[in-house]
Amino acid sequence: WNWEVVVRNCAEDWVLGLRENGMNPPLKGNE
Repeated sequence: WNWEVVVRNCAEDWVLGLRENGMNPPLKGNE
């Protein structure tokens, strides 16, 4: 397992999910 890839893919899915819900996700690197 390459955790960096797994985390990146999960983050992208999370951002896409927020966009589908009409939300504006934070930029990468911001918390």
